[in-house]
Amino acid sequence: MGDINANVGGENSGYETTMGRHALGTRNENGQMFMDFCADNDLVIGGSVFPHRDVHKKNLVPST
Repeated sequence: MGDINANVGGENSGYETTMGRHALGTRNENGQMFMDFCADNDLVIGGSVFPHRDVHKKNLVPST
């Protein structure tokens, strides 16, 4: 399937039923496709629904 690298960002206009406003960054093209997929299939992007500290929102694993 591959690596999506989707970033949905915190702006949810038009996608209120699909995601919340508690995400980091800005939306990229893969994020837009992911949001469209979730909206078409009645899915919710769970990581954006509830507020968390920023350090817990992003995978901070150092690259090797």
